[in-house]
Amino acid sequence: MNIKNIITFVMLSGLGWLIDFAVFGMLVGFVHLTPFFSNYISSVCGAAFAFFAYSVISTKGLYRPRGRELGIYIAYQIASITVFSLAIEFLSRLFGVYNFVVVGLVVAPFLAKVVVTPFSLLTNYVVSRLLIGVFSVASPTGRAN
Repeated sequence: MNIKNIITFVMLSGLGWLIDFAVFGMLVGFVHLTPFFSNYISSVCGAAFAFFAYSVISTKGLYRPRGRELGIYIAYQIASITVFSLAIEFLSRLFGVYNFVVVGLVVAPFLAKVVVTPFSLLTNYVVSRLLIGVFSVASPTGRAN
């Protein structure tokens, strides 16, 4: 693991998180979905962007997710997004005292998402690196990075 991979991951994850946070904000604030469902939908958008962008950029296009690894990644994301969405729903209720509106948006769900984000990013980084490393080594080119 080198610093370039970490910086690339952080930048792409940051863009993915901005996509995630924007969709979350629209769903919670304007569509009025629960924090659980809002996070579920928004996380799928952000995670898909981050994974595919990182896969292509960090491996210079040599990594092509195939059926098996894509299936494993999707299964991981379903489990991860479910756990983190439950955490956001729980924390939103816990932060109910902060359930006031700022610029038309309720604060508690956003606060909960901000608290959960570092844990989500860390687990996504570790799993993405493991999947890319494992499947790149097993690929015909034999190149991990």
